Amino acid sequence: DGEGKLGETGWKESSTHIPRILLDIKGANGKWVTEVEKLPATKKGVVASLPYQSYEPGYYSESTKKNGKDGLKSLAPYFSRNAVSTIPTADFGNKKPSKQKGVCGFVNLGNTCYMNASLQSLSHIKSFTDIFLDDVYKSEFENQSAEMTDSVASILELMYDGKNSIITPGSFKSKLGKLNATFKGYRQHDAEEFVSFILHKLSDEMRRPHLDERMSPAMNSDSNSLTDIEKLENQSRSALLKYRQKNNSLILDVFEGQYVSRLQCSHCDTASNTFEPFVVLSLAIPETNSMSLTINLENCLDEFLKTETLKETERWYCSQCNGLMQASKRISLLKDSLPHVLIVQLKRFSSLGVKINTPVKFPIDLLDLKPFVANASERDHLNYRLCAVTEHTGVCGGGHYTAYARCIDGVWRYFNDAEVTRPSHLSESIYTDAYLLFYERVKVREPHNSVI
Repeated sequence: DGEGKLGETGWKESSTHIPRILLDIKGANGKWVTEVEKLPATKKGVVASLPYQSYEPGYYSESTKKNGKDGLKSLAPYFSRNAVSTIPTADFGNKKPSKQKGVCGFVNLGNTCYMNASLQSLSHIKSFTDIFLDDVYKSEFENQSAEMTDSVASILELMYDGKNSIITPGSFKSKLGKLNATFKGYRQHDAEEFVSFILHKLSDEMRRPHLDERMSPAMNSDSNSLTDIEKLENQSRSALLKYRQKNNSLILDVFEGQYVSRLQCSHCDTASNTFEPFVVLSLAIPETNSMSLTINLENCLDEFLKTETLKETERWYCSQCNGLMQASKRISLLKDSLPHVLIVQLKRFSSLGVKINTPVKFPIDLLDLKPFVANASERDHLNYRLCAVTEHTGVCGGGHYTAYARCIDGVWRYFNDAEVTRPSHLSESIYTDAYLLFYERVKVREPHNSVI
C-alpha cells in the first residue's frame, strides 16, 4: 500500500501509511469480496492491538448471516491465507472497565481460539484462580524458572482487576511457543493438549521439594482380614504416595486423580493392578444406531468403567500360567483418588479423522460420582458442579473453539474470543459441541443454583 512494503519481518511503516490487511471473503451469496482492514500501528509498525474479534480462517456462523454486506457481520474477523499482521508481544487490556470481575474477552491473535476458550474455562475455576490471585503460588517454587506461572498470573490479574473487558494475550502466546515448540506459530491446535500442557508445566514449576505430610496415606491394618476392596484401597494409597514423592504440587492437589486398571487372566483369575494418574479423564462416546436414543455423561462413564475382553492380539502374560493368555480389563475409580477438579474430555475426534457430533447430555448443577466409584458408600458425598465447558464446532481438520463458564456472580456467560455474551439459556447445541467439561467438587449436596 503506497510506500509500505512487505519484508521478511512483516509490514514496514511508511511516513504516510499504516499497515493494512487484505481480506478475501466468500460471502453467503457465493461471491468473493476483497476488503482492506486498517490496523492502528505504533512505532516500527508494531500493531498495538487488533480492534476486532477474529475467528479461525474459514469459520462462518449462522449468526453472521443477518448482518453486513453479503451477509457478513464484519469482514475483519476473516483472514485470508495471504493476510499479514504483526502480533503484539505484550499482554494488555483495553482499560474499559468490566461490569463483572473475571468477565473479559480474549483477542484472537490468529488461530488462537483453542487457547482463548481453554483459558476462559480454567479462569472460572475458583480453586485454580485462588492459587494465583491470592499469591499462594509464590511460596511454592522449587524451580527458579516460573515463566508459565508468571504468565498465567499476569493474565488472571488483568481479568480480575475489574479494569478490562477485553485482553490481548500477546505475551502469553509468545511464552507458550517458547516453552513448547508445538504451540509456536499460529496453527490450529487441540484444546485438550493445550490444557494438559499448561497444567503439567505449572505443576513442574510449582513442584514442592518434599512430600506434604498430609499426603501420608491412612492404611488399613491386619491385611489378612481385609476384603478385596480394602486391599485395593491400600494398594492405591501406596501407589499415590510413591508417585507424589516425585510429583507434588498445588496444581496436582487440585486437578490430579488416579484410577485403577485391572488385568485378569481368563484361565486362572490371576490379576494385576496398575494405578494410573490423570489430569484429564478421556471418555469415549458410546456408539448408537438409534437417532432417538439419548447419550449422557453417565453412559460415557459406564463405557469407560465396563469390563472388556482383550483382543487376541492383546494377550496378557500371566505369571501363574507362564504364558500369553486371554485376559479381561477393567478400570475402577476409588473415592480417595478422585480429583478436586474433574476435567472430562469427550473424545469427539476419531482415529479416522472423523468428528463425532453425537449429542451428550451432562449435569449442569450436580454430577454425583457415587454410582461410578468402586468403594463408595451411601453416606459418601461425591458431588461435582459444572464450572465451564469448552466447545468445538467444525470438523477434525479445522473449526472453532468457544466456552461457556459460570462466573463468580453465578451467571453463565458465553465466551467467543473477544465477544462475551449472557445467553438467555444454554443452547441445546452445547450437548453436540461440548468437548471439555470442567467440574469442581462440592462438599455437600447443593441446591440447583444456576443463573442463566
